[in-house]
Amino acid sequence: MTSEIEINRRAISWFLLLTFVATWSLWGQIWIFDMGPSDLWFLLIEFAGTLVPGIAALTVIATVLHESWRTTTLDRLGVKRFYLWAWFLPPAFALAAAVLSILIGTTDLRPDGIVGSSPSHLSAWFVVSQFGIVIPFAVAEELGWRGFLLPRLMRSGFGELQALAATGVVWGVWHVPLIIRGYNYPLHPYVGPILMVVFCVLIGTVIGWLRLASGSVWAAAAAHASVNMAWLVPYYVGGKYDYALGGTIFSVVGWIPMIVFIAWLASSGRLPVGQAEDR
Repeated sequence: MTSEIEINRRAISWFLLLTFVATWSLWGQIWIFDMGPSDLWFLLIEFAGTLVPGIAALTVIATVLHESWRTTTLDRLGVKRFYLWAWFLPPAFALAAAVLSILIGTTDLRPDGIVGSSPSHLSAWFVVSQFGIVIPFAVAEELGWRGFLLPRLMRSGFGELQALAATGVVWGVWHVPLIIRGYNYPLHPYVGPILMVVFCVLIGTVIGWLRLASGSVWAAAAAHASVNMAWLVPYYVGGKYDYALGGTIFSVVGWIPMIVFIAWLASSGRLPVGQAEDR
């Protein structure tokens, strides 16, 4: 009789195969037609690709595991207090990265922000884009990464910390076709993918903690959406910067506040989560 571990490992294999083949085939159009991050079609194709992990997860749940979509915890909100963490942690990380970058000297101070854009306008754009654009795609991604892959890794023999790190690595590698084309790390097509994997492991650990501690993938989706919009923060406090070195949440300097927070989670006994409701 097939064990639960073997069933989950088979499901993971199918999920990874479907996700990578479908997404990379789609993102391959960026290479075929020589598109860059400034092209509208690049962005449309990129957003389309973010739907794939969720679709792949639901497909595997239905056809391989023969389980309900509710196993992704999409049917519940979980512990509500974690949504404050999800909403405000990424901007806090981004602000800390910007300030540290200024102190270290990897960016210069430009307090006027984006020319012609006030903080109130940027804040309004943040809220509108979160609800209207970013969150739907973040939900689709998180259905795959933290709604399916993370708990399935834990059910297939991975320890919690191992599963968090492995999910982050997969998530980071998944981005490689975009990163090589200049997404997130302009002018760093070869170092960029490595930086992205490290970033995804770090921020993925935080998002995974929210998923497990809250008991719902919605908390992870909220944090993911907030991360996707946290790039606006440097425009409030900084000027010129190298995306790889400092100034943004994606940079090497940006790793520091995330490492500090994860260390605090571990030292305070919040990580690993351990027995959480409805993993």
